[in-house]
Amino acid sequence: MPSVHSKFMDEEAEQRKKVAKMWAPAISFFSDKRRKGKSSQGDEDEDSTNVRTFSVPLDPDTPEDDDKKKQYYTVKLPVFEMGDTPEEWCEWRFNIDDLIKTLGYTKTAQIVRVQRSLLKGKSAELYQSFYNKRFSRKVEKEDQQRMALNKVLNDMALKIFADGAWAARSQKRYMRNNLFMGNMDPEKFADRLEKLNDYLKYFPIDKVEMEHPPNKKLDWDELVDIMDYSTPRRWHPLMLSQGKQPHLFRSFSEAVTYYQRLYKSNQLSRKLAEAGRFIGGGGGHSGGGSSGKRRRGGHNNGKDNNTSNQKERTPCSTCGKMHRGKCWHSEDSGSGSRPNKRAKFHSNKNKSGKPQSSHVMIETKDLKKLVANQAKRPHQDEEESVGSFDNILASLSIAGDKKDKNED
Repeated sequence: MPSVHSKFMDEEAEQRKKVAKMWAPAISFFSDKRRKGKSSQGDEDEDSTNVRTFSVPLDPDTPEDDDKKKQYYTVKLPVFEMGDTPEEWCEWRFNIDDLIKTLGYTKTAQIVRVQRSLLKGKSAELYQSFYNKRFSRKVEKEDQQRMALNKVLNDMALKIFADGAWAARSQKRYMRNNLFMGNMDPEKFADRLEKLNDYLKYFPIDKVEMEHPPNKKLDWDELVDIMDYSTPRRWHPLMLSQGKQPHLFRSFSEAVTYYQRLYKSNQLSRKLAEAGRFIGGGGGHSGGGSSGKRRRGGHNNGKDNNTSNQKERTPCSTCGKMHRGKCWHSEDSGSGSRPNKRAKFHSNKNKSGKPQSSHVMIETKDLKKLVANQAKRPHQDEEESVGSFDNILASLSIAGDKKDKNED
């Protein structure tokens, strides 16, 4: 049976999912690729239409005319086409930037050649049309060529993202308010969060200018706040007891390490609790719970069992009480006395042989009257008060003797 907190977590997660569906982001936290066959680590051949293979030198400083195959390794990258998701566009841009950096390309013409090789179908046609538009004028300087190429990529991004230039703002709002970790591993959550943050720079912008940078990523302290907001609420009291607060972390990696420890300790406590149920012979419904009831007085025996036990027992014929063993009031039990405070109520018997415990209840009214009269008197010294109490006891004994005579 799920706990109350787990139900609350599920309800909160479902609520955030509903909000995310109402205002869907460009890229969801959970990957929703359409073409699962496209992978940079697949086994596709070089002639495949979905993958391109590149030979990357192990040592970038090696001269190009030195043809030694052992100095190269192959990299397979997926091809982008129109109709793919915005996330695949961001992955395409990320893979190209990484490949260009690895190959050591700095010329715009080299970058354009790599980009064209990783496009196909309508996306290749759209890229060529935007390229002709931006490079229609004669662009000679390298910085101008790079600016024109950035405009080409931004024009394509505006066609891919449904929200256009507002997609980045919508994505940031989604990351801040709609993520929920739940039972997910904090390290995996942090990896996905950082990847979404890296994708922001590939989102389209309104206008590309030299002084206008692309979309800025979220700072590390914002990532810490996002991660804290998405953690289970049961961790917060433990954090407060340890003096940990989200704004006290000095880096995002430090926050991830701390949350990972909380996650591991929570997993361990759950496993120990589950193991304790099996070792203890059951949970709260059986085993320890039932034995606890027996220790508290046998509530699970029922009233019928208790009444039946009382019927089986009979009172003593000598003293009229319920006890075990030989009665100490009997003549052959020794001295006939017992070192007990209650002995004075059983030491005397009337002539009929019945125990004299009943007459104490009869003189209770007399005792109350005497005590009340004693209280109405003015203040007395300690000796006088002790004497008056002795008088009360004496009157009780006299009253008892009178009652015995009347019974005779």
